[in-house]
Amino acid sequence: RWPQWEKKPLISVHINIIDGLKLTALPNDNVFKNSWAGLFAASLCPGQKRRQLKEELKDEIKAQILSVQNALPQDLPLRLDSHVHTHMIPLVFDAMMQATKELGLDNRLTFIRNSREPLFVFIKDRTLRPTFPLVNIIKNIILNILAVRVGRKMKKAGLPSTMLWGLIMSGNMDGERVKKLSSPVCKYAAEKDIYLEI
Repeated sequence: RWPQWEKKPLISVHINIIDGLKLTALPNDNVFKNSWAGLFAASLCPGQKRRQLKEELKDEIKAQILSVQNALPQDLPLRLDSHVHTHMIPLVFDAMMQATKELGLDNRLTFIRNSREPLFVFIKDRTLRPTFPLVNIIKNIILNILAVRVGRKMKKAGLPSTMLWGLIMSGNMDGERVKKLSSPVCKYAAEKDIYLEI
């Protein structure tokens, strides 16, 4: 059916290394036992354990990319993001980039979600400020810090600069607040010449 669609959707591989079943399962080891905090901590610890985890992540990411790519036309551009933004963690991001290179798909990579969101655009509005949960503000700050490194790596790979709208409002992205914030968020993205993903 794909060739018959006049307007084809953009399809991203939504990498999952936190929940559910692995594609690279071994006997008695087919369920993910990773946590976001654990993967982040592993990024900070040099040594054999970190290298081994990176290899495991790379192999799983390769399997997930192939499972999507094999179901679609072979010339489809490769777009990447991840469940709960795990690809923003340095160890995971590097494993993901290595996976695309080893698969020979790095020249087809056209998009990576950079989970950064300009906090001040949201908290500037005093009426909306109290509606943003503290946990979402903390997530926003952590991901914005990690986004600096991801942005540098994306620029080096010749990928467009991107940003996300949906962190601080995660779990409650209602129409009223979206409408109120639409103009300042879109203006920010346009001024910075950044691809905005909602």
